[in-house]
Amino acid sequence: MKKLFLLNFYILLASQIFAQEKTTYYIKEQNRPVSNLDSADYIRTIANYKNNEGLYDVFEYYKDNSKKRIGNSLKNTFSPEYSGNVLSYYKNGNKQSVENYTKGKKNGISNYFYQNGNLKKKIEFSVNEKKEEVELMIQIADSLGKNFLDETSSGRFKIIDGNNEIEGEYLNGNKNGVFKTHDFNLNEDYLDEYKNGEYIKGKTTDSSGKEIEYNKLFVLPTFKGGLQAFGKFLSKNLEYPDISRRNKTQGRVYLSFVVEKDGSLSEIKVLKGVSSEIDTEALRVLNISPNWTSGTYRSKPIRVSYTLPISFQL
Repeated sequence: MKKLFLLNFYILLASQIFAQEKTTYYIKEQNRPVSNLDSADYIRTIANYKNNEGLYDVFEYYKDNSKKRIGNSLKNTFSPEYSGNVLSYYKNGNKQSVENYTKGKKNGISNYFYQNGNLKKKIEFSVNEKKEEVELMIQIADSLGKNFLDETSSGRFKIIDGNNEIEGEYLNGNKNGVFKTHDFNLNEDYLDEYKNGEYIKGKTTDSSGKEIEYNKLFVLPTFKGGLQAFGKFLSKNLEYPDISRRNKTQGRVYLSFVVEKDGSLSEIKVLKGVSSEIDTEALRVLNISPNWTSGTYRSKPIRVSYTLPISFQL
């Protein structure tokens, strides 16, 4: 009975179970935290103390306790800032990917595999002056092991990747020309045009034959007016709790939420808090936020999970 009481006591809104050595999160698809194991697709644990390399150990598990991902993070927050090699696994135990990170960005050679163990893609990542990930395809293959690109990383390919059939061309490792994708689940067709790796435009033909054209594949949700406007909103509405001010309590609250298709915010939770008073104030302010501009994928509004830090400093 005592153990059950302690377990229930430490389950917080952000689904964190604080132990002496690690923090545990229950997570659903799209990196969305949930409040209990039954609702989760997998589990993430992040060490509360640095290892001998000055990093925080990160482990992810499927619900049957088989390994999903192993890596190291520069921060012990809900969303890891990976550094070094990160290994991901399919449920059958085979490797899904071996990725290399520098300061939270993919950098260097990363390999991706089919569930049968054969190589799917070999990609060289770099980070440009805008701190954006840039990818250069080294090799792409089908599930039977057939390689499509030559020694210059050029050539046409056609593969089945999950629920999609994809075909296109790489020129010196860059996407070039028209990429055709058919989504078997949605019965939709996508045409995406590239020039030397740069996205030009795209078109979706849905199951009814309706066509939608667009110039960007994915657009993140934003506070209307941008970061500066959001900063003004926080400055105007945040009220430092009196008890926290008297106790000189300060810190950064990490919140997670979902930006819905209409721009409204839902599922607002504390991922990592400072104190009950400060956490409550952070939740209150985000709950009165005006609607955001929703994210889009292929010009269609989508739900997007978001993680946001709010600082309280005296």
